[in-house]
Amino acid sequence: RERPQLAVSIEGTYDRHRDAKVLKDRKIRRAVAEARGDGSEAGGQPAPVSYNDPKSQRALEQVFSKRLSPAALTQFKERFAATEAAPATTKDHKPSSQVPADTSELYEAIYEELVSTAEITHNELRSLGQARAKSVRSELTGPDGIPPQRLSLSKPAKAGRSSAKASGVITRLDLSAAR
Repeated sequence: RERPQLAVSIEGTYDRHRDAKVLKDRKIRRAVAEARGDGSEAGGQPAPVSYNDPKSQRALEQVFSKRLSPAALTQFKERFAATEAAPATTKDHKPSSQVPADTSELYEAIYEELVSTAEITHNELRSLGQARAKSVRSELTGPDGIPPQRLSLSKPAKAGRSSAKASGVITRLDLSAAR
């Protein structure tokens, strides 16, 4: 505000590794919410998945079957059961088939598999960078802020090496002479 001769260009950035992980998680949570019938609002944060809830478990199976295949779900469950097949014991340490298995671990594994196999496109990452730039512009033009005509948005860019050392993704602001 004190330098009206300056204009600001905002370059929103994205980190291909960090952001993809978060976007994948959000994509799967949203798909599970839709399968549950919860229907999250566009742009809203979907709720965390409950691995103990039968409705969420059915939704996870539905999403897995749709994204991969019903056969892949069956195979995944069989592989999981085989790795978890350590014999259960009772209080007197005798093997027992009466001890119920905790299904939440299975559904957490299904969720993790869905997240790891989800795909994030370059356009989704660029859209995130653009959204970050718009957010910065909104803050700068807020009450008693910079006039909007002095701000412009640059094309989103992949975060540089300095973002890898930072706790977040760095957004770049360039100053130039206002026209």
